[in-house]
Amino acid sequence: MQRADLIEPGNRNEATVLGFYTHLMERDIDAFSALWTEDGVQEHVFRFDGLTPALVGRAEIEADYRRMFKNRSGHVFTISALHRTADSDVLIVEARGVSRVGETGTIYDNLYVHVFTLHDGKIANLRFYTNPLVTKKAFDGVLIGKGLSTQREPAPRSGRRADEVEPRNANERTVLGFYVNLMNKDLSAFADLWADDATQEIPFPPEIDGFEPVWKGKAKILSYYNRAIPGRRDHVFHIQALHQTDDPDCLIVEASAHSIVAASARAYDQRYVFVFRLRDGRIVLNREHINPIAFMQAFA
Repeated sequence: MQRADLIEPGNRNEATVLGFYTHLMERDIDAFSALWTEDGVQEHVFRFDGLTPALVGRAEIEADYRRMFKNRSGHVFTISALHRTADSDVLIVEARGVSRVGETGTIYDNLYVHVFTLHDGKIANLRFYTNPLVTKKAFDGVLIGKGLSTQREPAPRSGRRADEVEPRNANERTVLGFYVNLMNKDLSAFADLWADDATQEIPFPPEIDGFEPVWKGKAKILSYYNRAIPGRRDHVFHIQALHQTDDPDCLIVEASAHSIVAASARAYDQRYVFVFRLRDGRIVLNREHINPIAFMQAFA
């Protein structure tokens, strides 16, 4: 990982996206605000009670960051990956942020996936995926729930059932097969998608005793799915976006899913951002970001 302020941007859009991190590190909220379009939107995808669903408009975004960063210190963002996509106005960043929260004196250390959509070099939309358990522990009752009261929902994102999306190449066929075979409970076909040395990571793990956030090897991965999927009903994935990056073997998928957990009779409604890496048409890495609160409500 590399500090955001040490990365050289390759173009205007990358300069804007890296500015998002560096201006916050410098606590220069004026420069940060100037990165956004007047009607820019920041969506908080993984939410909990009290967290504003979205910040709508530059003025609201600026006000919230001024409030949240007023007493923050030592803030450093490191970037593990800056993904260029087939759409030059969409950049996806995997990052880590560490700072001290002045109100509590605690260290805030969280991981992020940020999906930026830009217009004329400014941020028009940011879908903000981060671990809500970490956010809630650091800020709930101190800053979360005491700020903006608009509670506006972002416009719904259209999505298509995974089994209705037409793959454009072999790697997309493999990635879409991940969803379709789980929907169909075809675990034999699902197994064929994976390399023997594959890894699945859950960077935002639920707080459940015994839950393993990393599964190494195809056999380990399949043992989990062979236990989890037969007990699910009406499992449907919708694909909000399938991003082809400048690395043809790296695809990033924003998705949602609904199913019924037979053991608890509870509905499992989840949003995801997946980072897939493939080799010779098979999955070697699935970094699956989930909302752990939604998982715990359905399974704990």
